Amino acid sequence: MQINSYNIVKYTPKNPYILKGSPYSGGGGTANPNFHNAINYAANNAVLSPDAPVIFPNNENLQAHFLPLNFTSSKRVARKDVPIVRFDESIRCPCCGERMATFDKTKAKKLAIKISMKSGQDLTNILKENICEFQPNKRALVREIARLASKHPDKRFSDLLELLSEKYINTLRMKQIMVTMELANELPHLRPRKTAKIKEWQAEQIQRILDANTEGEFKNKYLITSFIETAHINNIRIDEEKIRSYFGKLPNSKNSAEAYVVKYKRRASKEAVYKIIKNTEPTIEHIIPFSESGDNKARNLLVMCSDCNTIRGDISYDDFIQAHPEMLQNIKKYFADIKRVLRDKKNELTPEQKEMYANYINDVKTTLERYSPDNFCFE
Repeated sequence: MQINSYNIVKYTPKNPYILKGSPYSGGGGTANPNFHNAINYAANNAVLSPDAPVIFPNNENLQAHFLPLNFTSSKRVARKDVPIVRFDESIRCPCCGERMATFDKTKAKKLAIKISMKSGQDLTNILKENICEFQPNKRALVREIARLASKHPDKRFSDLLELLSEKYINTLRMKQIMVTMELANELPHLRPRKTAKIKEWQAEQIQRILDANTEGEFKNKYLITSFIETAHINNIRIDEEKIRSYFGKLPNSKNSAEAYVVKYKRRASKEAVYKIIKNTEPTIEHIIPFSESGDNKARNLLVMCSDCNTIRGDISYDDFIQAHPEMLQNIKKYFADIKRVLRDKKNELTPEQKEMYANYINDVKTTLERYSPDNFCFE
């Protein structure tokens, strides 16, 4: 994406400010403490790219469809309908690579209580000892809390989230602003005469995000609702699948450490810890979302851990893999684990069952290659 002659710099924790080569970038895209000025410069000087693809939409119920951001299919597949689930503890999640297993709520709650009662070096030690019990995308945050705990002997888990919150809030702002700007790029092609109104909407949303500080002020529903209203008022019909992919990029407490910090920094430590303990309960994942394909056949199904399935939602694998490149390797481990199940004589599989599982692997590979050819290629 271009902002006049300035390039958007991909966010990293060491470079949380967006404009490279702008008056506010510090030169060469280095981190700049003047965060608000940099963002305001982007908003006031943004050019809506003429190269963005045109959308041919056809949906009149976007608000009802998207506001819950719950893109699950109305026709669920039961675990019993996917035979490979019976070997869940022998199979790693094709996304995060964690070993799948039934989620033990009692064990998770006991661990959360134990951690919530610790502070200082004791908290550092218990977090390090149990690092593998946390969601993979939150482990960097947990390690940061562990380091900080040793320097603040009187602080407990939630207190340390509060201490870290300013940095994470700025990052959350950046992520929401980037989605806002991408959304704004979609509209002018459909209603070129409304470009000024669209830029006005973009500037209003960016300012709202800049002013946000509390959990409630960062809620994704504000952006989604205002976007749908703007499209409706300006008579812009929106392609459901295209816009769905953008909404799926919005940070939430499940897929984003930043959103998690903002949401739980003022909650009880017990609750904050419990919410990031990993849940590797095996679930059924549609490769091509059911809402898009209507396909519940085995060729379109993966056994994926609950955490990863929740994070993926309904966004395409092209978008999902940008945020989770580890899946490209972990999907191969998933297939290798299934092949290992087939070879294990203890499983007492009949020749027909072995053939069924072998066909499943080949069919799923074909689906992945067809649905996301730029990412998946199996020999």
